[in-house]
Amino acid sequence: MNMKDKRIWIVIGCILVIGSGVTYYTNSYVRSQAGSDQIMAQAGATCGLLQGAECREG
Repeated sequence: MNMKDKRIWIVIGCILVIGSGVTYYTNSYVRSQAGSDQIMAQAGATCGLLQGAECREG
């Protein structure tokens, strides 16, 4: 194998590693946001914010 063949495989490998990393990060970020949205929706329903009422403590 000559040097150009090795370089193209290194580039392909780097693209795959970077793509896998970005996919993992995006997946974990979306999952964390989905959990956060559910908590906010529950808090809004508890306080009556979804119906436009104010949330009063106590």
